[in-house]
Amino acid sequence: MKPLAIILSALALLSCPLVSQQTLVADAPEVHDPFTLTAGYDADSGHNSFYFAGKPVPPTIRALPGEEIKVQYMNDLPVHSNEECALGPCADRSNLHFHGLHVSPESPQDDVLTMMTAPGESLHYRVEDRKSVV
Repeated sequence: MKPLAIILSALALLSCPLVSQQTLVADAPEVHDPFTLTAGYDADSGHNSFYFAGKPVPPTIRALPGEEIKVQYMNDLPVHSNEECALGPCADRSNLHFHGLHVSPESPQDDVLTMMTAPGESLHYRVEDRKSVV
């Protein structure tokens, strides 16, 4: 009797609209060439977001080993944020960080300490795979 109750409970949860997915999520756009990524405020979600081609959906970056990734990063965040981050209002300065890639911490690759943009500014990243560089 107990296994039947567990199965029925699981089926009830799966049919609940709060648990099941209501809409299909489209595949992210892909980029291969130099591209622009913008940080901005998404009024629909009420959060900061990355924008690509005018939409709040960041792209999937496709590159082969040894190829460079060239990104122009635009900061279009509000000067005074209403969004709450871990230690208070979110900051308006931002940058990119490349998790999982073997790249140099030097500018213009993954220098998260000195490469920062204020609203209206941009950064130009040129990232190359360090494992492939001889």
